[in-house]
Order: sequence, then C-alpha cells, then structure tokens
Amino acid sequence: MEKTSRIYLAALDSLIAHLTVNAMPTTARAVRRKHIKSCYRRSLPRSP
Repeated sequence: MEKTSRIYLAALDSLIAHLTVNAMPTTARAVRRKHIKSCYRRSLPRSP
C-alpha cells in the first residue's frame, strides 16, 4: 500500500506542477476535467 500511495502522490505533484506552470487553478474545487486532461494529454504517448 505504501508504494501505491507514493505513486499517487507523485502523480498529484506532477499535476500540480503542470497546473502552476500553465497558470491554471490549483485548488481542488477549481480544477476541472479539462485541466486534468491537458496535463495527461502531454504525458501520455500518442497512438500511431
């Protein structure tokens, strides 16, 4: 379980960094699906 927690926390750190660099909201109530999608769209490999 500890490894899983570290993985989730690392993903959250990455998301917060992305939101901050791109001047997007960082509070939980203000973050929307489009903000999360913009982060993971950049980090996931594209399909051929």
